[in-house]
Amino acid sequence: MIENYTLARPYAKAIFAAALKARNFQQWSDFLTIGKKILEAFKHAHSLITVGMSRKQRLELARSVSQQFIFPPQENFIRLLIKRRKLYLLPEIAELYQRLWQAYEKKLTINIQTAMALTAEQHEKLTLVLQNKLGLNITLLVTVNLDLIGGAIIYMGDRVVDGSIAGMLSKF
Repeated sequence: MIENYTLARPYAKAIFAAALKARNFQQWSDFLTIGKKILEAFKHAHSLITVGMSRKQRLELARSVSQQFIFPPQENFIRLLIKRRKLYLLPEIAELYQRLWQAYEKKLTINIQTAMALTAEQHEKLTLVLQNKLGLNITLLVTVNLDLIGGAIIYMGDRVVDGSIAGMLSKF
């Protein structure tokens, strides 16, 4: 998994540079999101779909599925990934691209797993504290994890802060 991110990073940076130059961040984001979903949907059926298919046939399949949202630079990008046999990296490329875009716009999506649901007031206070501490516009996504006894686990990009009771006990 970590190796996939290492391999995907140059592709994500190149896409971000192209999006920055053309100011079409959302177009690339939509393309990567839809492409990632299509790839995941076909992942289990991959061998059934692509057995005996040439690179050209795989490209035609990708093009026929994605005609509604693909434009020339994206087609070139898909062609490059297929040629280099790196299409499987699309989910990681999409995630890294989103991180680059959020960093550029000084935004950060933080995922928090809590033992209990947060009230609206707690959600707002936590968002404000994190915005002040990090100096970024924060989007907070909170999920309840019933496996947690208490506390929370915070995922901020590559960083994880384990404030759960189990996490604290494991340090002893």
